[in-house]
Amino acid sequence: MTDPRITKLAENLINNALALKAGENILIETTDTPDEVSTELIKAVEKVGGNAFVRNSKAAGKLSEGCRQHRRQGNQDHPCAGRLQAQVRQYRRRDRRFRAQGRSRRH
Repeated sequence: MTDPRITKLAENLINNALALKAGENILIETTDTPDEVSTELIKAVEKVGGNAFVRNSKAAGKLSEGCRQHRRQGNQDHPCAGRLQAQVRQYRRRDRRFRAQGRSRRH
């Protein structure tokens, strides 16, 4: 069971601090945070109607597993149908841009 304080924090961040609106995109990039935080942020973004892009391998795996289930059922109209491919394309474009500038994203 998720701690209600984490749920409340995620809702406050998305609704109040960021004032995310339906159709807007957001990149959730987490390090050294529990998976519940990322999961609750994703839920809060979807509740508003936004599109969450995640950069945390564990949380992204959970999200993409749900998307795989929708694809197996043949539900191509579901919002997550192309989300994973869009994330991969976005990261590849960013990598090419950084390399063209002679920089590296790696720390």
